[in-house]
Amino acid sequence: GIASFGDLSVAEACSLYSSDPISLCYHLAFASGSVSTSSNSFSILAGAPVGIQFNESPQNTAVGHRASISSLSLADAHGNPFVELPAGFVNLCGGNTALDPATITAGLATEQLLGNAMLLGQGEKEAAGASVALLGVSVNWKVASCPSSLDCRVGSEDDYKIMRIRASANYGSYVADSSTFMVDVAQPVNFQVSRTSHTSILLNWNAPFHGPIPSTYILSFRTIGVDGGTPTEIAVPATTFSLSGIWYADLYEFTLCSQSIFGDGCAVKPPAPV
Repeated sequence: GIASFGDLSVAEACSLYSSDPISLCYHLAFASGSVSTSSNSFSILAGAPVGIQFNESPQNTAVGHRASISSLSLADAHGNPFVELPAGFVNLCGGNTALDPATITAGLATEQLLGNAMLLGQGEKEAAGASVALLGVSVNWKVASCPSSLDCRVGSEDDYKIMRIRASANYGSYVADSSTFMVDVAQPVNFQVSRTSHTSILLNWNAPFHGPIPSTYILSFRTIGVDGGTPTEIAVPATTFSLSGIWYADLYEFTLCSQSIFGDGCAVKPPAPV
């Protein structure tokens, strides 16, 4: 007898498993009782494009630092990316169209930006085989409004730290959002000693001019030339700190940084001493 299967289909193209888009990556196996057999190997290509998609996820980054190189490609209804086929190979599914970098526009997609974020490097892109690579994408913020020299407010960490890149293509009016990534806070500015006495020192600084206000700053200080000057670290939630109980004849070094949203240490970019 003959058994017929009229509705068999495969959702994942061979290109998901191999760099060769026409590799023979599948075969069918059949069994009935103690009898079994296998078909010849065959290839599955991506179907007709119905949208675009990101091929890689952006990585966590810092303000103004590249969020890795992400690329986009056309994709079929099952999420299989279009891949470049060898010259002379006919794609019977109709998906043999590569993206043109000139058709791709990159931006940001998030619900918590307060209208103050910018995506840099969206013009840096190039064709990469059948894909378009975004080469220099990074996130920055517009300069904050500062009512006074010690008051720059642009929102909290939670307003800014979770991002998505949104890309659109003129081809088919397609839109794709990347997976989420996080952007670390920037460093404080204008760190200075504003007042001294025989027994105390008053320090002031500004929140970063770009990005959210860090929830905590890490202040490190040591006495220079005494017992090796072992540093002491203090977590400071404000933009001012008074150190009391010091000896007026000693020389102190202070270092300040924003606490990273990724852990307990300093955010990217080394702090500067005062």
